[in-house]
Amino acid sequence: MSLNDSLSEIERAKLAVWDYPVSDKYTKMFQQMKEAGFPKTKEEAINRVRKKLEAHNNTEFAFIGDATEIRYLEMTSCDLISIGEEFSRKPYAIAVQQGSPLKDQLNNAILKLLNQRKLESFKSKWWSRNPNKRNCEKESSQSDGISIENIGGVFIVIFAGILLACCTLAFEYWYYRYRPRVNAKKLRKANAQEGTKISSQRVKPTRYNLKPARKAFEDNGIEFRGRF
Repeated sequence: MSLNDSLSEIERAKLAVWDYPVSDKYTKMFQQMKEAGFPKTKEEAINRVRKKLEAHNNTEFAFIGDATEIRYLEMTSCDLISIGEEFSRKPYAIAVQQGSPLKDQLNNAILKLLNQRKLESFKSKWWSRNPNKRNCEKESSQSDGISIENIGGVFIVIFAGILLACCTLAFEYWYYRYRPRVNAKKLRKANAQEGTKISSQRVKPTRYNLKPARKAFEDNGIEFRGRF
């Protein structure tokens, strides 16, 4: 069933389906357009957008028109902006009588202009180098998302962390690479000083008393020989 509350029960029953409710986004949009009233001319619509008409001075109004006209109005005035992207895009066409030879001639002429890049030069002339173009200051929109200025601090913190890590790595490399050599030099110097001190001290000689071994003695005709 439809989500439009303005419909009666009979009208809602006619729109009933079994699988999903009918989207009424465009229905509600068209209802608001009818309540606001359609402008009769393009100039009236632009004036209503600019709120220059007293009858519609307190209402918000948006003009939906051809993309080329909207872009040109935005380029030549600073009080108008285009919102959203283009929709329902359709190419321009030239209608000729069926079977007319002008169709092939026009197609060949358009292809020739494309190959010679004439259409690009015309586009640049009327859009990029248009004398009526005004350089307006762009207002920051909430729908623009996050810009690089908003997240610049994150990159600063990352670069600071990388720099700190590199400094720490260099210090650890120096400490574990050259610190043992300094300690070894100090140890060898200390050992050399200690050896010099020991050699300079007086060493007392050790004395031993030597005695001759006992002579063999006889006991009851038995001769014993021993060495102690």
